Amino acid sequence: MASKELKKVIEKMVEPTKAQQAISRSEILDEIWAAKKHTIDGKWYVCLSDVCEILGEDYATREA
Repeated sequence: MASKELKKVIEKMVEPTKAQQAISRSEILDEIWAAKKHTIDGKWYVCLSDVCEILGEDYATREA
């Protein structure tokens, strides 16, 4: 029983706060906004591989 409670406490300690999550989302959106844009029919798009790279998916750069 004590180990389950300890596990819950540890999970809460490792879990980012709502403020940290908001900052991370904001930073990610800023990076995506700054990515190279492609315009098609007056709308701009970014490459999915660029978004993956921003999110830390390094395999996208290797395959591109």
